Amino acid sequence: MRSKVPFDITRPVAPWAVFGPRDAAEFTEQAAAFSATGGRVYEVDARALVDGAAVCDAFARAVGYPGSFGWNWDALVDRLDDLGDALTGGG
Repeated sequence: MRSKVPFDITRPVAPWAVFGPRDAAEFTEQAAAFSATGGRVYEVDARALVDGAAVCDAFARAVGYPGSFGWNWDALVDRLDDLGDALTGGG
């Protein structure tokens, strides 16, 4: 059963990676509001997310991962955790 509570990315809860259509007014407004409170918003072209390597590449480019990035799922999750820890002070 779907929740009747409207989706709101301005109040972050798990998951901490959210995808949405950039042309949808409600999503763009919420992304801007989230960004205004210190949240980080990165744009990734979902059409490029065709396999695991492409997902790693897209995130690495969007977030600016260093050349030492491991280019696999574990490395991606580790880097996203590191980014979350850096933004929240480990919370």
